[in-house]
Amino acid sequence: MSHSASKSGSLSKIRYKKSQRSRMIDDSWGGGTEFNATGKGGTTAITVKSTEMIMHLRDKVPHGNITQIVPADSGTLFLTASGEVYIWTNREGGQYKKCLFSSAFRSDPVLVSLDAGRGHYLALDSFGSVWAWGNNAHGQLGLEHRDHVSEPALVKGVENIVQVYAGENSSMVVQRNGSIWVWGENKQGKLGVESTKQDILSATELKNTPWLQS
Repeated sequence: MSHSASKSGSLSKIRYKKSQRSRMIDDSWGGGTEFNATGKGGTTAITVKSTEMIMHLRDKVPHGNITQIVPADSGTLFLTASGEVYIWTNREGGQYKKCLFSSAFRSDPVLVSLDAGRGHYLALDSFGSVWAWGNNAHGQLGLEHRDHVSEPALVKGVENIVQVYAGENSSMVVQRNGSIWVWGENKQGKLGVESTKQDILSATELKNTPWLQS
């Protein structure tokens, strides 16, 4: 993002205020997103309306319409009508990046839904499979380890999924038959699984859920 020189001096850096990230979409048509511009003349608050950001994105992202926007800690996810996922990051004043989905089991799937937690992301594809990437300190990616993953990875053990939910440090998905599977941080048993482990590293089905019984 570039800015021309002003009377107070040229702008050298744009910093995105993380505290404003939730307003990026909430205020799409009325308010705006605040940035701090630091130049020779000091720090100045600049408000960039979300409509301007979205219009700019439409020029950058190929293959048509945006069908879902998900604000996240480290950027904003965009799902297109063609099933591709892009992320707008706050690094170096803002960058667009296409998320690549590929594994030994499946390549270039069509994505239909997204969600974001505290630094981790979930994506659902048209086959009912779940992809995860990002922060994994509590096993919230469901990949049977705690290593950070920079590119989307296929979550094993779940199929025929129709909905995905990313919590702060945990994840939950719903199967077509109504079954619920969870993984991630289980402090104080908050996942509802029959385990005393602090973290659940792989997809685990919830049992004894009378509200799911017909």
